[in-house]
Amino acid sequence: MGACLANHTIRVLSEGSVEVDKQTGLRRITINKTFTYVDDRFQFEGYDTLLSWSKAELDFSPLPLNTSYKVLFNSDFREFRDRYNIGQDFWVLSKIHYCKEIEPIVIELS
Repeated sequence: MGACLANHTIRVLSEGSVEVDKQTGLRRITINKTFTYVDDRFQFEGYDTLLSWSKAELDFSPLPLNTSYKVLFNSDFREFRDRYNIGQDFWVLSKIHYCKEIEPIVIELS
């Protein structure tokens, strides 16, 4: 399946520990692992195409393959949403990807 990532973000998660020195209040943050994932939101703004879709074929294509395909645009989705008062924007998250082993990163905060 293809996807278009226009205004997406790549986010980073970290795993580690936080230690607080009770006497000084110094906080030591240690990061042992990092992970990334892609965050994208489809808000159907503008006039971009949503490709060609066919209800009969239960398929989509960059170009209409036969007369059962209809080219859809962001405006078509907005009109449907307004007319029937259903449908929302989409929030798409990728699977979390574990990054390669790293040397621990230590941050000290007062």
